[in-house]
Amino acid sequence: MRNQDSLDLLGRQDRVLEQLFEAWRSDDPEGRDRGTKIKANWERGTVAKLILEQGALRVAALEDVVRILRRCHQGELAEDAGDSIPAAKLCLDRIDECSRGVTALDLRYSSTLKESIEKLRNLWIKDMQREDAALPAIAQTLGPERKRLRSALYIRAHAPLHPSVQQRWYHKIPLMVRIHALYDLLRSFPDAESGNWADTALSKRVDKGGRIDV
Repeated sequence: MRNQDSLDLLGRQDRVLEQLFEAWRSDDPEGRDRGTKIKANWERGTVAKLILEQGALRVAALEDVVRILRRCHQGELAEDAGDSIPAAKLCLDRIDECSRGVTALDLRYSSTLKESIEKLRNLWIKDMQREDAALPAIAQTLGPERKRLRSALYIRAHAPLHPSVQQRWYHKIPLMVRIHALYDLLRSFPDAESGNWADTALSKRVDKGGRIDV
């Protein structure tokens, strides 16, 4: 079995995020009793943090695919695939700003968070469903040039939670990008994997690629 690359990761992120967006909408606690509402808000806050983490991975994987498409002189396909990236980064930045240093339960107070997640969902949901057919086509177009894609492991290690909309000179230096990703991870505490602050069981299911049930 070959090692997974950014195109494999993009397909994986599409499946995970579809489930997370579904969980976000279906687990709205409005109209429930107090006890049930607290648990639902805790789970929903964890889903919000996971949308940020998994969404950041999707953007990073998509940017790498677009990078190689352009190098292979597939400008039109690259433009179509990467069309949503700038708007998605703005949404992720807002979600990060709302959730940084905030527990999963306390995220229920943020209307900006809700608006940003809904905007990101509306931006991506059709795009992700379309990619069921688009990703195999991209793989076929790349052919042997697919080996130029970065590994999924590299993308995971270098994906910032607060991606910059503007390209900077240091974005071409892997070490600087890695430091950016680590810095974002540290200041995101408590994140979706923080015990007592979020539903870590849900986070583990997402990491393993299993079905998300909340």
